[in-house]
Formats: sequence, C-alpha cells, structure tokens
Amino acid sequence: MSDSTSDTRVERLREAIRLKKASASARRESLPARPLEAPARLDELQRGIWLAHTMDPESPAYNLVSACRVRGELDPVAVDTAFARVVARHRLLRSTFATDGGDVLQIIHPDVSVELDRIQTEPGCAVETAIAVAKRPFDLETLPLIRLHLVDEAGGGERLLVLVLHHLLSDERSLAGLWRELAAAVAGELDAAEPAPQYDDWAYWRRTVDPEADAGGLDFWRRRLDPPPGDLELPFDRSVDVEGPRGRLQTLGLDDRVAERLRRFAGATGTTPFAIGAFAYRQLLQRLAGEDSFAFATPVSTRSHPSVVGMLGAVINPVVVPTAIDEDRTVDDEMRRF
Repeated sequence: MSDSTSDTRVERLREAIRLKKASASARRESLPARPLEAPARLDELQRGIWLAHTMDPESPAYNLVSACRVRGELDPVAVDTAFARVVARHRLLRSTFATDGGDVLQIIHPDVSVELDRIQTEPGCAVETAIAVAKRPFDLETLPLIRLHLVDEAGGGERLLVLVLHHLLSDERSLAGLWRELAAAVAGELDAAEPAPQYDDWAYWRRTVDPEADAGGLDFWRRRLDPPPGDLELPFDRSVDVEGPRGRLQTLGLDDRVAERLRRFAGATGTTPFAIGAFAYRQLLQRLAGEDSFAFATPVSTRSHPSVVGMLGAVINPVVVPTAIDEDRTVDDEMRRF
C-alpha cells in the first residue's frame, strides 16, 4: 500500500471517529421540543421527497401502503373512531406542506377530519380494488395525507384493511407502529396524549444541535465522492416503453444452513450479514459491468437518538457507497477492506 493511500485512509478514519464522537455527545442530550415560534422546516430527506413529488404530483410513487386481511369480526365504527384517535396524536399526520420563499414548511393543523373509507366490491375483486385505492395520489397542500380503507367483498368474501399515506409522513418502520397504535385504540388502550418527541422536534434538533458537525459530515462525503462515480453500464440496460415508475419487489429466501454460514462469516470478518450482502451485490455488479470502481446506494436508518427509535416519520437516509475492487486481494481481505 502506498504512503498516500495509507495517509488517506488514516484521515478518513480520524474524520469518522470525530463524527462518531460528536454524534454520541449529541445523543446523550435530551431531544428538546421545537420552539413554537420556530418554523417547522423539512428535514433534508423530506425536502428530497417533496421535490420528487412536485415534479410529478399525479404519481403514486411516494404513496406508502400497508394492508392486512381481516379474519373474524370487525366493528367498522370502532376502527373509524380508533383511526381518528391515532391521527390526532401525531402532528405529522395533521400536516400539509407548503413553500415559503426558499423554504418548504410543515404546516401543522390543530385537527383533521379522517374516517374509515368503506368500499364494497364484487367477489374476487378485493385485491384489485385495494391496489386501485392505493394508487390515488395525494395533494401535499390538502388534508389529509393519510387514508384507511376497508375493502369488503360482497357475499362474505375477502376483507382487506388498507393503510395509505404519503412517504413524507412515514417510513416502513413507522408503518408497524401505526398498526400497533390502531390496534391499541380499537381495544381502548391508546393514550390520547401526543407522544414526544415528534418529527418536527427531531428535524429542528438536527438543524440546531451541532451545525458544524453536520457541515463536517458533508465535507467528508464530498471528499469521499471526489471524483464522482460514473454511470455503470450493465448488459441488460435497455430502454423500456413503459410510462411511470413501475417496478417489482423480488424476495430471496435463504435456508437455515446458508443463513448460519452467513452469520459465521460475518463474525469471522468483524462485520454484519447486511454488509456481506452488500459486498456480494458489489461483486455481482463488478462482474456484470466489468468495472472495478463504481458506487451504489442503500437506505439506512438515522434513528441514532434513543428518543426517536419509535417516533413516526421518514427517519432514513440513502447512503452512497463508493467502492474500488482490487483483484489481487483475497475475498476475506476485500471483505474486511469493504
């Protein structure tokens, strides 16, 4: 390894340690409430989602959807009341979004009218109907930005409870929390008080707790991504004559033996199963494209402060992973270096 390469890695390690210490120091502090006079400005991730939505406001690409099949008895009136109670607890669910000069602000409303949308459909059409209602776009300046549908097939067929909200309000982790709150509200066990902190508190804290540390983080990533990675040409890249952001979710299951070997390899290399999966993905991209230096992105949770572990909101960040492959190294060495 050359001296310049070694010096660069040492510099990066020092910077990472500095940022980690700054983050740990901030996490020891309680997360304060946003002052009432302070505008509820959007977090950087929210700003990105807002911008993408405004470029194509009729697209359902940023609709976050979760559904469950209803088994047994269900009291729609109780669900309707419970849904309203859940929404009332969270300022984010009572919010719209609007521009103010160069800022995008979260406009918090004192209350919002929400109700369970009951839809009667023909036998065998529940899933098709659920997909259709999930694709209805939201207007970010008009309440509400969350919906709950009960799709009920005639003749006692399938029943689906479909929760739809804009991604500005939630991430996948928050969806599970909303279902738990809804179940607790139906059972009469949900505290009516607003939980603390809320997303606008967290966004305010992120901007004010340590602006220099945040600027240092940006400087680190600017250096890390200089020069910017180029496009990765894959052999199956082709133009597709399809309008809109269509895609498909592919799920790959691992049997117990492979999963156990994965955990052992992670322990041996001092990493995690996720990192090994990312490493394998990197190796696949390199083999397909024939490029040794490129970058890919992965979403990571930014719930580093203990107060926001269960908080409602889009608390994630897409991180760019730049990588360079040295074919003279063994897999173990490359894994540790990665």
